[in-house]
Amino acid sequence: MQYDLNTLGPQQFEDMVRALCLHAYGPAVTAYGRGPDGGREVSYKGALPMGPEEVWTGLTVVQAKYRLEPRTPADNLAWLRNEMSKELKAWADPQSERRQRGRIPDNLIIATNVSLSSAAGGGIDTANAELEALARDHGVPLKSWRVWPAQQITTMLTTSRDVRRAFGGFLTPGTSSARSSSASTSTTRTSPPPSPPTSSGTCSRRGSWRWTPWAPTTTTGSASATWA
Repeated sequence: MQYDLNTLGPQQFEDMVRALCLHAYGPAVTAYGRGPDGGREVSYKGALPMGPEEVWTGLTVVQAKYRLEPRTPADNLAWLRNEMSKELKAWADPQSERRQRGRIPDNLIIATNVSLSSAAGGGIDTANAELEALARDHGVPLKSWRVWPAQQITTMLTTSRDVRRAFGGFLTPGTSSARSSSASTSTTRTSPPPSPPTSSGTCSRRGSWRWTPWAPTTTTGSASATWA
């Protein structure tokens, strides 16, 4: 199932990232509301399972990065690198507002709506390598890091039913539910359909009908009704 993350605005995307983190990691997550967030949508202190044999320790921060008009994977990667550089520069500056509010994270996750190439050595691998290099260049001593591109976010949504329901407005027309709906309106008939509601073909329930008479000599039927 596919989700169009680009129909969300920056605020809704940040809200969804918070909800996904709460779903994945539980109530120990601290979610920050809208407004100045000090470079963090979510923070977590303690042991954080990140895979079958990977556990992060210390302070983990999740930061959302939303692009209003995503483009090609290569262009998205260049944009994301610039955004990550600004974030790490702010973390490295002892006079920055976020440093005044809290300490440098031990682990950093960048969640974004842009799609990156998933091929080996492609955009996703490059983005993670860039995040490591930028942290080193800016003097931010990260222990662990991860980039969550659009592919990761949509995979997390697949296993997060409550979050899907809360943000269900971005379900794309090309999903199975839309195809099922389309199929139900194009089902062929093998028996005569009911007569139109009135001689003028109007239907008081939802709109007007345009009715093509049924041809009993065919096996699929040719009766069709289109809502106006």
